Amino acid sequence: MFARPDGIEELVIAASSNAYQSHHLIPIHGFISWATRGVQLGFYRHYFTMHIDDVFLPDDRWDVDDNVTYEDDGATNPLIRMAPSDVDRAMQWQKKHGLQMDFVFNGGGSEEAAKGKKGGDPLTNKLLANKWQFYWINHTWSHPNLDTLSLAVLHEEIKKNHLFAHKNCLPSNHSELVTGEHSGLANPNLPAALAANQVKWVAADNSKQPTPYKIGAATTIPRHPSNLYYNVGTFAEQLDEYNYIYFENCTNSATTTCFTAPATWQQYVSSEAQIMLRHVLTNDARPHYIHQANLAEDGTAYPVMDALLAKFKQYVKAPIVQPYFRDSGALLQAHSAWAVAAAQATAYYKGGHIYLKSAVSVYAPVTGHWQGSLYGGQRSGWVWLPAGATKVLQVQNKF
Repeated sequence: MFARPDGIEELVIAASSNAYQSHHLIPIHGFISWATRGVQLGFYRHYFTMHIDDVFLPDDRWDVDDNVTYEDDGATNPLIRMAPSDVDRAMQWQKKHGLQMDFVFNGGGSEEAAKGKKGGDPLTNKLLANKWQFYWINHTWSHPNLDTLSLAVLHEEIKKNHLFAHKNCLPSNHSELVTGEHSGLANPNLPAALAANQVKWVAADNSKQPTPYKIGAATTIPRHPSNLYYNVGTFAEQLDEYNYIYFENCTNSATTTCFTAPATWQQYVSSEAQIMLRHVLTNDARPHYIHQANLAEDGTAYPVMDALLAKFKQYVKAPIVQPYFRDSGALLQAHSAWAVAAAQATAYYKGGHIYLKSAVSVYAPVTGHWQGSLYGGQRSGWVWLPAGATKVLQVQNKF
């Protein structure tokens, strides 16, 4: 960066980069803020929310010898389920990083585990004793595939799990739902079941359906999957399945690049953390999701999440933002609406004020004015623009 004799400042960037590389993603917001003196159209945050699916249920296990996932077959491949000590580990991790995990729960797993046990299920008892340490999201009662189920069964699966949350005072919101395996989204009975249970937000798989869409009166929220597999409890199982998919049994395609040699554990962790970091650095409010098996046994999720946060803190001073599931949906809606309306909107700076006008009514993201919230040294927020009217905002710093 240098100032010319005529007073014009120039910034020269000699490095080549693209939108997927960290040395582009980390400074780009700073470049824009420098060019605009911090007054711009935009609302920028670093989001990272992790959903833990299947809480209270057990998950299947990967067989490292046969390279296949078996359901419970006794001592050889027992199902993977969190233990009470895993709840302590989760709380310790949250306290260390100042973050909170969202537990996506199936109350039927609690009921099944408690059968025949005097004093109930130890894991359930531990989780309920510490329920306020986590946020909870309805994952249906028993986690069935919802693709072909009747309206009555859909309604029961959603309602029964909500009643479980109400009975046990779990901090959850009935407007939010994650279906098992993101199933049932095309079931013609689902809109009525969602309406009957006041569900407004439903999870979708971002790798398959990245754009939110309506299901009746509800809206989907895409969630980021990862290579933290639902069917592994140990580091050895995780790495074995990862290498089986990307090395041993891999075919190169438009979406998959096969390895030329097996990955090491350190390579795996670094790669997955880097993928998540890219989401955190790109103003993406979509949550990530893994499964309760990844918090059990060896805790396969922790090295990846630790590496992600270490990378983030190395370069960024601003804090992680963790919106509720429904708030992620609202943010995605706001960004989407603005992306459409922006072509019909104008904005300019003059005399310490920002002048905004849109042909259609919309919330506009604005940075550098006195409204909104403070983040990373800048104030920003969403400003309502009535169609055709001019909105005038006082800037935070004149230039």
